[in-house]
Amino acid sequence: MRIEKARLLELLSQWSRAVQSPRPPSEEERQAGRQLYSLLITPLGRPDFDLWIMPSGELWDLPFETLIDPAGRYLVESSACAYLGPSEALQLVSDPAPASGDWVGAGNPRLPGTLEELAQIKRLFSGGEVVRDWPSLQSAATHARYLHLATHSQARPDRPLDSFLELAGEQISLEKIYTMNLYPGSLVVLSSCGGAVAQTHREPDLVSLSSGFRSCGAASVVAALWPVEDQATAKFFPSFYRELLAGRSRQQALRQAKLQMLSQPGLSHPYFWGAFTLLGDPR
Repeated sequence: MRIEKARLLELLSQWSRAVQSPRPPSEEERQAGRQLYSLLITPLGRPDFDLWIMPSGELWDLPFETLIDPAGRYLVESSACAYLGPSEALQLVSDPAPASGDWVGAGNPRLPGTLEELAQIKRLFSGGEVVRDWPSLQSAATHARYLHLATHSQARPDRPLDSFLELAGEQISLEKIYTMNLYPGSLVVLSSCGGAVAQTHREPDLVSLSSGFRSCGAASVVAALWPVEDQATAKFFPSFYRELLAGRSRQQALRQAKLQMLSQPGLSHPYFWGAFTLLGDPR
């Protein structure tokens, strides 16, 4: 199916406005979500299987799981999605890393909701620990299968190496992140205020916070396409980890956490769950 780029960008803009605000979408915006489904998903038939998506250009900014099928359901209700660049696709020819290692979290005392989020998740892991500063994070990350960063982040598209995470009042630049030695096969979760741009990846070689973590050893990264309220992430991520501990793949665990949000009154709007995307190895 062919479509003019200007029309595609218009649909993407309309649907982005709809999902990035908790207000009810207009009929025009819902129609954009349906048209994008028709353009991008319908050619696959009825997708009741996992989708590994290699976007290009502005499609990196689209949460495919939020698209609306002809029956009025979100794509997440039938399929799990993961997003791959060329380098991530090549990883899939090798076996996944062994399921071992610890959970390590880092938070920001100035964001009380993140500390509650970390406390809930830590209780799920017998060997979990929470660190508060950069030296502790560097050390703990070497044995963390799951590295959960619930703190403020800021992207600098004009100077990407100055993008940063904040820990204990210190700005941890992307340049510092590139020096980390992460546990093989690890998953990094960027559950951060302002984490939207941490994930944006419009070209395969774009420098971003997520690409920084993948470059120093992470097999996959969960990050947000737009800022999500602390209260929502505090509900979302404990569900995600419970699904991982139950044996689900990273891709399916993320989908199940989204479905749980979708079933909760007040949290069913894509604004609360659609931002979280999985980059890299979905296994």
